[in-house]
Parts: sequence; structure tokens; C-alpha cells
Amino acid sequence: MTDFRALPAAERNQARFVFLDPHARELYRDWPRVAADTAAMLRLDAGRHPDDPALSHLVDELSIHSKEFSRFWADNKVHRRTTDTKGYHHPLVGELTVTYQALTPVDDPDQIL
Repeated sequence: MTDFRALPAAERNQARFVFLDPHARELYRDWPRVAADTAAMLRLDAGRHPDDPALSHLVDELSIHSKEFSRFWADNKVHRRTTDTKGYHHPLVGELTVTYQALTPVDDPDQIL
């Protein structure tokens, strides 16, 4: 998707990539749906961890730098990753469709595999 290792550790974040990196709009076949789901997943986390300063900072940063994030955030939707399909315009291999299933361990609800 992007070279996350080249970014400072504090900036290695999927939501930052989706909303702040112009490459994301080219990479995802249905960027608006990916972006809406990403905002809704952040809203789920914000509801579960309302006092998390790093999460609050991320929401503030995205709100300031992305009009789209602000719009999706204002929709007040909540989304949990379970199963889905994502389409990509991959620069090396072309069109890809990936189906995924997310697993959340019962004893660690903040971990998603």
C-alpha cells in the first residue's frame, strides 16, 4: 500500500494513509467506501476508549486536514471489521480483489488479526 517503514513510527497509521495520502485514492477501487468504513471504525474505537489521548489527537488531525474525514465522522456511523472485500488498483500487479475475515480474540478485544 505504502512504505510504512519510511514513515516516522507515530505516523504509521492506516487512517492517516486513507485520508491524508493521495496515493490511497488511486489504490482503493472504492475509496469513498473504504474512507467511510475507516471513519466508522475510528468512531467505534473512540466510543470504547473515550479518554485515549492518541486517538483523540488522530481524530483532531484528520478533522483538520481532511474535509472528507470530517464529513464521514459527522455521519456518526460505527463499524466493526468482520468480513469484507476490498478492490485495489495495484501499481505492480494490476486489479486485485481481496476478501478478508477479521478475528478478534475474546480475551483481547483491542487485537484484530
